[in-house]
This record gives sequence, structure tokens and C-alpha cells, in this order.
Amino acid sequence: MRLLSLSTLREFWGQFPDAERFLREWRKVVEVSAWKTAHEIKASLPSADPLGDRLICFDINNNRYRIIAIVDYPHQMVLIRFIGTHAEYDDLMDQKHWRKKLL
Repeated sequence: MRLLSLSTLREFWGQFPDAERFLREWRKVVEVSAWKTAHEIKASLPSADPLGDRLICFDINNNRYRIIAIVDYPHQMVLIRFIGTHAEYDDLMDQKHWRKKLL
């Protein structure tokens, strides 16, 4: 998969240095993968959860951080739409139209 928004990862681990190692590991898994379905993502990253509409939520560092990404299976691309702490993720999920903000 081609991972878009690498600068987003770098900016995040600049704010949260403890996340860097885990984000680099996640990036490696993404870039060597050729996922065709959400089930394949779940097989390689068991903590990942499909949110519908091509959105996948990835738990980072034992659920301390979350990434929500659009996975474009036909074009083999992953686009990060949200990265934040678990509390920030919870705040996003509490918003009425969170899905529209991410797509």
C-alpha cells in the first residue's frame, strides 16, 4: 500500500514522541501490505476496526492513539484523515456528522 500523509505522522510524533516507534512500525506494516479487503487488514493488524465507507480505525500504542484512514483498495493507497489521542478520538466520535468530516 502507498501511504499518503507521511508529514501528518511526523507532525504527530513531534508532539507525542512516545508514539514515534509505534507509528513507524504501523507505517512499515502498511507499506508492505497489499490489502484487498478490511478482513485482510484485520488479519495483519488485529486491533484495526472497519468504520464503513472505506474508513478504518487503527489502534496505536495499545490504544493510546488512534488513526482513522481511508483505504483505497483498488489504487492501493492509505490516506490518514485523523490521528490523535484516544480522548480526541472519543470527542470526534461524539460529534454528530463525524463521518462526513473524514470523507
